[in-house]
Amino acid sequence: MKTSHPKILFFVTEDWFVCSHWLPLIIGAKDAGFDVVVVTRTNRHAEMILQHGARVIPFEISRRGSNPFREFSTVLRLARIYRKEQPDIVHHIAMKPMLYGSLVAHLMRVPRTVNWVAGMGWLFVSNNRRAKLLQIAVRKMLGLLLRGTSVIVENKDDQAIISDLGVADQHIHLVCGAGVDTLVYAPSPEPDGVPLVVLPARMLWDKGVEEFV
Repeated sequence: MKTSHPKILFFVTEDWFVCSHWLPLIIGAKDAGFDVVVVTRTNRHAEMILQHGARVIPFEISRRGSNPFREFSTVLRLARIYRKEQPDIVHHIAMKPMLYGSLVAHLMRVPRTVNWVAGMGWLFVSNNRRAKLLQIAVRKMLGLLLRGTSVIVENKDDQAIISDLGVADQHIHLVCGAGVDTLVYAPSPEPDGVPLVVLPARMLWDKGVEEFV
């Protein structure tokens, strides 16, 4: 579905994640003259996305599902959306959108693909046997699918992983995080005395608790 304006399609698993981290990106794309489409699982936040001028396509996807038949069905449904929308740019955020979206974008010959690595996911931190086997397969797939795309990473560890997969360094872009407006949350002078440090995070070892301790 071609329009008079260039079209960018964001593929994100959850609508709340769109609103917590990516609304400024959507607003920026709208201000730059893009038609913006967001493909995501909708719950309570779709209306907020719509209010900022994007079109929302509800899309059911399991973040951790590994049933091959269900996952294949997910890829087919995504392919139908890409075929209908004919985006000029696709922007995939997090692991499954990166994998499935990049595959479909390649098959549909989307002109430009951007993949944002919002962490490497539970596969890359879990030590159970099933996760290790899946990690091998995912590494192979990422190595093939990410080449020729622009990849954004949030830390040097993920940058090294993506580089090891064979993605050219000039296609990997390191940023210092996502979702924090530094004009609103600007650093303030440190107070005198012993500082009180607070960790606003889930109590998961791999979500920053290790570094905090």
